[in-house]
Amino acid sequence: MAEQVARLSVPASGEWVSVVRTAAASIAARMGFDVEGLEDVRLAVGEVAGAMVAGANSDSVMDCEMRPGANGMLEVRIASTAARAALPEEDSFAWAVLSALVDEARIEDSDTGVSVRMRITRPVVASRPA
Repeated sequence: MAEQVARLSVPASGEWVSVVRTAAASIAARMGFDVEGLEDVRLAVGEVAGAMVAGANSDSVMDCEMRPGANGMLEVRIASTAARAALPEEDSFAWAVLSALVDEARIEDSDTGVSVRMRITRPVVASRPA
């Protein structure tokens, strides 16, 4: 089976943060995330997208990739030409909050901008005895 990847490219402005957040949550819902897991996805993606918007200029674009993987792992990568300075420092309280919502988060710099890659695992629901 070929890997499935959802790609979304939107203007890096506040009006589009909810679109990115909703797309990620929709994919997580299709993967079987529970309500709490969906909220974690929404919050984490919203925080990163919001930071990207804060560092963007009027012609910046946010490129998002969402990869549903095996074993309930969702990988989300949000990239922009925005300045890295708009993202929380990796030793800040904001980064600690983001890290509490996801299994892994890291900032990646490139020649064209910055991206944040997050991995979020669907909570496993314990089966109930009959």
